Amino acid sequence: MNDFIKNNHRLLSIYSRAAQSIGRALVSLGAIFVVLSLVESRSRVNIPMGVVHGIFPGLMAMAIGQFIWYLLETDYQPGWMLRHGDKLLYLYAVLLVMNSVWVRIQAMGIREGAGLYYSRLAFLVLPGLLALIGKVLILVGLGQILRRILPVIEESRTLV
Repeated sequence: MNDFIKNNHRLLSIYSRAAQSIGRALVSLGAIFVVLSLVESRSRVNIPMGVVHGIFPGLMAMAIGQFIWYLLETDYQPGWMLRHGDKLLYLYAVLLVMNSVWVRIQAMGIREGAGLYYSRLAFLVLPGLLALIGKVLILVGLGQILRRILPVIEESRTLV
């Protein structure tokens, strides 16, 4: 692993900076989208798409950039985002599920005072459930890996 890092130091450095830049752009655009959606729809309660598809992927990209930098530099200490990356991944998984449930409820046609009726669109939305389960399992698995690998890396640094 150390040989790979030494041989590809420049490339990994570029990847780290790119992930940080893309993450900042996604967080900024997601925040703008959230503000615009909250200003536009004052009466509806919803999970803005900017949070689910902008801010959290941006935070994950920034955490990946921090992780790569943490591997490259021996004196670099993990930042807040990397130390709490597992919790961010879990929260992102929960928000994905909440957003999916909300979208499916809207697709089923729940209207004010009209009750619940199943439209033909609701049946077409159900296959997306398998993709959602896959995403959630991947996020939880990455959270578990991140939580367990950071102490191992730190311990290996103290031994060298």
